[in-house]
Amino acid sequence: MKYVLMFCATKEGRARGASLTQDQIAGMNEKAGAWFGRYGANIRGGERLGDPNNATTVKFNGGAPVVSDGPFVEANEIIGGFAIVEAANLDEVIGMAKNWELSEAVEIWPTLDM
Repeated sequence: MKYVLMFCATKEGRARGASLTQDQIAGMNEKAGAWFGRYGANIRGGERLGDPNNATTVKFNGGAPVVSDGPFVEANEIIGGFAIVEAANLDEVIGMAKNWELSEAVEIWPTLDM
């Protein structure tokens, strides 16, 4: 079964990340690389996302599209990236998410076969 793991941070956490030293960033990149290496057989895709201030949203108002700047939700959490994984069951994916130490939260969503 396929799942999407969404790596989440708060706005405050993202602001703290902006003050990290190059050594701290290198350490985080090393941890991320180790995680992707460990679970590489399960990973089917994914991307790191850019700054949410550069996002664009298309909402529908009475069926008419309205384009606006910024992310589509007014929330404290920001999705920093995602990975598409394949696993035998949800428990296996939860185990993977528990080993991701670089976000304040990891959301797990099952995908639907289309």
